[in-house]
Order: sequence, then C-alpha cells, then structure tokens
Amino acid sequence: MERPPGPVPPFDTYAWRRAYTPRQEQEHRAHVRFCQNRAHRLTEWERGFIGNVARLHGNLSIRQGDRLAAIVDRIGRETRHA
Repeated sequence: MERPPGPVPPFDTYAWRRAYTPRQEQEHRAHVRFCQNRAHRLTEWERGFIGNVARLHGNLSIRQGDRLAAIVDRIGRETRHA
C-alpha cells in the first residue's frame, strides 16, 4: 500500500499489523483461562465472546482486548467483594 503525502498516514494503514506484543498475547490467554474458570459469573454474551477469543490463533483487535480487560476487571471486582 502506497502512503499518501502528508504527516499522518490514513487510519487503515496499520489495520492488519499486530496490535499487541507476544507478552501481551500471553496475558490475554491467561485472562481467557481466568474467565473460563469463572464461567458461572459471565453473561451468555460474555461466555460466547470468551469462547470465540479462546479459539483465535493470533492477536486480538484493540476492541477485543479492551472488552476482555473489562470482563476480567468486572469478575475480579465481584470476586473481591464476595
């Protein structure tokens, strides 16, 4: 893809590049296992999301990573307050 002139590349220039480092990918897999071990605390949609993320063979998108982090945070808070 040819870069247009100007200081800022178009938004989709980096769309297919890796969003996370290998270490962050390991953390994502650990977060997925954390959620799978507490499936009773997940909504039906979250269980489906975690199942889909568990099957991915590569990086999550930024949006998926944010959603995973939000689920892990919620479960962690509920566990601490229980």
